[in-house]
Amino acid sequence: RDITVSWDEVDGAAYYEYQADANKEAPYDFTTTVSGTERSGQIRDEDGTYHYRVRAVNASGMTGEWSEWCGVTLDRVAPVATIVNPAYGDALSGIVMLVGEVEDANPKNTYFRVEGPDGYLATSLFTDGRVIHEYEWDTSELEDGEYTIYFETRDQAGNKDGTRANPGDSVVKITVNVDNTAPVVSSVLLNDIEVDNAHIRTENCEDIQQTYAVRGQFEFSATIEDDLSGVDRAWYRVRAVNVNGCSRSDLYNSSRISLQYDEGKERWMTPAAFDVSELDDGLYTITLIKRDKAGNQTTSYIDLIVDNTAPILEISEVSISEDKLLSFKLFATDDGSGLKVVATNIYDEDNSGLRISVGRVNEPQSGLAAGTEEFEKLLEDINVSGLEPGVYTIRAFARDHAGNGTYATMQFTIAEVNEDIPESRQLPLPAAQAPGTAIAFNAGARGGPIVATFGGSSECQNGSWMGHYSMQGFCVSEIATQNARGNALGNRR
Repeated sequence: RDITVSWDEVDGAAYYEYQADANKEAPYDFTTTVSGTERSGQIRDEDGTYHYRVRAVNASGMTGEWSEWCGVTLDRVAPVATIVNPAYGDALSGIVMLVGEVEDANPKNTYFRVEGPDGYLATSLFTDGRVIHEYEWDTSELEDGEYTIYFETRDQAGNKDGTRANPGDSVVKITVNVDNTAPVVSSVLLNDIEVDNAHIRTENCEDIQQTYAVRGQFEFSATIEDDLSGVDRAWYRVRAVNVNGCSRSDLYNSSRISLQYDEGKERWMTPAAFDVSELDDGLYTITLIKRDKAGNQTTSYIDLIVDNTAPILEISEVSISEDKLLSFKLFATDDGSGLKVVATNIYDEDNSGLRISVGRVNEPQSGLAAGTEEFEKLLEDINVSGLEPGVYTIRAFARDHAGNGTYATMQFTIAEVNEDIPESRQLPLPAAQAPGTAIAFNAGARGGPIVATFGGSSECQNGSWMGHYSMQGFCVSEIATQNARGNALGNRR
């Protein structure tokens, strides 16, 4: 509290008047005379500023002008420092604005100091008495990990409470985590099918390596990992893409759909299935966006082929040999996701009771490769000798990689004639046949089997074939025969 107030000597001065006051307003707290050019004493015992002034007086008692007031401040209170941003434990990335705030009547110095791994040090000092200290700290190139931020202040009186080793009101510190590493996707399930991580794109306009076929609705979930700050949120959109993998939001861009974290499954799940039934068939992508608590964000692309169209399936060239071996051809096409399964079985006339199981006819049995647009196979030597005379149904099935399925059916008839048939005798045929029906006849000792496939034309005329077996009353579009020795006699329409 001891102070000395001094001033310049004035020529002709006999002595000086000296005043002191807290507010520089009359009546003044203290007035005295001083013969010299300085006065020593104690400032009042109260924190604050006390003001002093002097004027010269000559021997005749005439006074000069008062000097300007001079203030002396007593400040025994340490300043209070606060780190406004960031907060303790925050995860940081990129450029971060460090903000410190000072509370003090007479601020002076403010100082940021950041310490980190491997001796890292960054500082920022201001000495202009500011009460808000802002410092742009660039973490972009820093090693991920924990960093300590100190904020210190000292006022004009030199007051400071605390040290970095023992923080106090004037020295505060927090620890933060620098995290410049974005979250990663470790697992994606599409309709419970694991998506190969090698086929998850990380850049837009990358070549599409693999598409996953969907139709109707699909469920989607992902395992997203971030070892430092942790995953904050994830969401996705479905967008159209071209063959080069570039998204085409002008063609189709769904609304943003937030994923929800399921603690039990430890996966980020869609709240509801996504409906693609109204979309045009074609290429699309799931644009999956992940953000961690440090603000790092990345995008992944899971490419889809939307295929709501079933394959086309045909049965043709149905025939039955002399020893009751059935043959027919299957032909299927799918220009969307591609054929996966083609199968067939023999059922009864009502297409309800299984009579002969054939099963999958595609190779490999596990399924055709994605993108297989066409399948054709002639099935031969299906033994139907165990079937009773009657009408039976060939039922075929095709399914594509999106799960669209289609059926095709064709009926054939097994009719048994055991007696020898004279050349001019009419064959006993069933009364009515549907177009495409094939019938096997046993012509007895005179010849081998006859297979007749009936057409649907009303213009077909009664007639006979080579004068042997009259087909009167039926529209026969094709007859294939062989003689008793097995020599083919040819086809006739």
